Amino acid sequence: MKLIGLDVGDKRIGVAASELPGVVVPIGVVQRGPNELEALCRAIAEREIDRVIVGLPTGRQGEVGPQAQRVLEFVERLRAVVWVPVETWDESLSTLEAEEALIAANVSRARRHRLIDAEAAAVILRSYVEANP
Repeated sequence: MKLIGLDVGDKRIGVAASELPGVVVPIGVVQRGPNELEALCRAIAEREIDRVIVGLPTGRQGEVGPQAQRVLEFVERLRAVVWVPVETWDESLSTLEAEEALIAANVSRARRHRLIDAEAAAVILRSYVEANP
């Protein structure tokens, strides 16, 4: 199954893909704005994706705060325009884990800033893939 994972932020959407079993790679960032859904639909079509996984930032007790509510609203807009299932997945600490991975790889601070969103999407998608073999 081919998957795309999304880390939805206020300014950018990190994108990662899993096109081979067990392999997850960050593939880029989509800027938030009027063309965001079109760009995501294009990526889904080009990669022949079967399912979209969107990171949902819930609290420690699973509560839905303001950021999670914005993500859920985005998910509904995405579901209205894509032809594949869209699921949410817990993204707890994904950005922190992504940053730690980039630091461990000796990626410069400036470059980390450009890569962090896609890497966080990869962390989210990797978690989903590992839980759903």
